[in-house]
Amino acid sequence: MIVLDTHVLIWDALNPDKIHPRVYRSIEAADDRNELLIPDISLWEIAMLIDKRRLEIDSDTNSFISALLMLRNYSIVSIDSEIASKAVELRQVIMTDPADSLIAATAFVRNATLVTADQRIIDSGTVKTIWI
Repeated sequence: MIVLDTHVLIWDALNPDKIHPRVYRSIEAADDRNELLIPDISLWEIAMLIDKRRLEIDSDTNSFISALLMLRNYSIVSIDSEIASKAVELRQVIMTDPADSLIAATAFVRNATLVTADQRIIDSGTVKTIWI
């Protein structure tokens, strides 16, 4: 199982050359096995990036997110009590924003590898990560 951090999800859709080829192959392999997970908070983060004009798109937010979700065999993971409580615990260790804590907690609870370039998460050693 692989969890994609929000920025990786966006890069995969819009600019895959930002993803190291080895990592990209891991994403594709997980896609083939139906093992790609997206925390639901990432959808909100994408909508916020569009609203703040930090992500420029040629369509409305809903259409963009819907199209993005059709690119691969994603499973969207909702926040449950276990993920919520783990996110609070990880926030104390990672010292990051709530969305990043929820993303890391999703990977931890699902025993998945998190694909992220977020150095704080990588350095924390709290979840399995891959990046170059």
